[in-house]
Amino acid sequence: MINLQYLKWLRKITTEKQFLDTATDVLIMSLNLAATAAGGEGTKVILSAISAGVAGSKTSIDKHYFYEKTVPALIAAMNAQRKAVLERILIGMKGDLEDYSFEQALSDIYEYYQAGTFMGAVMAIQSDSGAKEKKSDEKILMLTKPTPDEKEAVKILQPVWVELYKDAKAGKLTQERVSFLRKALQNLKVETPSVDKEVLDRLHRLLQQREKTAVEILKALKDAKYPGLQ
Repeated sequence: MINLQYLKWLRKITTEKQFLDTATDVLIMSLNLAATAAGGEGTKVILSAISAGVAGSKTSIDKHYFYEKTVPALIAAMNAQRKAVLERILIGMKGDLEDYSFEQALSDIYEYYQAGTFMGAVMAIQSDSGAKEKKSDEKILMLTKPTPDEKEAVKILQPVWVELYKDAKAGKLTQERVSFLRKALQNLKVETPSVDKEVLDRLHRLLQQREKTAVEILKALKDAKYPGLQ
């Protein structure tokens, strides 16, 4: 009974499912132990019934908890997918029938309807997850097995980093070279720090944290006309 009162209190003050699960599991174990230790058959039956009831309540809590957490995520996916299809429809409406046929319009309208269903939301989430997984696989492959171009780019960039950081440490990093680095960051469409001494670190972190490949960074530096890389 003490455990039951504690569980009721816990449900009132917290929405954290992990706390509720822990308390429920302890309660079920306590009731089962009590039923085993009880002397009378009637008491055993009552305690076992209470234990089953608590377990059943937990199942119901799980179902409602996950439903409440899942529905907002699905609705958000539905809204995003509907907007994506609507954007395509609006762009198509600005053209003529040669560019945006009647058949294509009907297909888009059907897709717009599907985007507003739970099944459409699930499919959109699966598609997005698949795309992210593919991108992650490509990054993992690049990390574990770099391409010849990547190896060559790293080889070219290595002495550049050494020279830049050596000059930066000695306070000899010129404003001209900083401007080349800024231009490279702009070519990579990356936010550029306002402080000059942070520009080099920002560019180097792109490679270290695998936000950009060595091939991309090398190309950005070449496009910025960095001395010795043209």
